[in-house]
Amino acid sequence: MWIFTRDAFLSVAQHPEDPRLVVVHASIEGDIEKVFPGSEVGERMDRDHRYSATVPIDRVMQAMLNECKRINYPELHYAVEDLPRWQAYITVWVTMYEEQQRRQEVAADKLEKRRVFDLDAM
Repeated sequence: MWIFTRDAFLSVAQHPEDPRLVVVHASIEGDIEKVFPGSEVGERMDRDHRYSATVPIDRVMQAMLNECKRINYPELHYAVEDLPRWQAYITVWVTMYEEQQRRQEVAADKLEKRRVFDLDAM
């Protein structure tokens, strides 16, 4: 699961051995600590997300509830104060918007093809 907050981007995945835990990944130094203060964060240069920590799933659930309670903005991009982070987030937004448009076009094409019928078959 990807989680975007006003000041952190996290990727959360199942722990490989313990279902009570998850592995929280981050690409930006300090993001894990913003959401999970006191976590022991490891660093691996050879990973797609450089930073990671093992966190109890219950702590993640509570942190997400707390993040939801912090929502006081009409759109996330209005709340992001770090300009490079905002630029990264808006790039993701544009990618997802383009995918939304592509899927709408595919659905419209399928609908149009259903409307076209073969006059020779009549």
